[in-house]
Amino acid sequence: ERVHQEGSSQAEASTTDRSRSSTTTDTERGRHYTVAIALPGSIIANAQSAELKSYLAGQIARACVVFNVDEIVIFDETGKGTEGVFESGQHSNPNVFLAHVLQYLEMPQYLR
Repeated sequence: ERVHQEGSSQAEASTTDRSRSSTTTDTERGRHYTVAIALPGSIIANAQSAELKSYLAGQIARACVVFNVDEIVIFDETGKGTEGVFESGQHSNPNVFLAHVLQYLEMPQYLR
């Protein structure tokens, strides 16, 4: 009986070692590419209220999660620079509003 128990524990240990090594190789491989999308900030400007703007940003975030998007680039169609606007907290700029909402949604719920 002792031999059988020792053999079974060794078999279990080798099974767990194999499962650990396969998950390690899976995580080390990963993707060799990045999925990124570019969105104009003006899609938020078309919404009528702040609630609808937030809802639209949430739907965009959900779609990006479903399709494993790694990076979202928000660009300005008007050609005006948004340099320094992000830090000042102006939410009248739709680009800044979309960026703020997406950053908020990126944060885990227990840290909000």
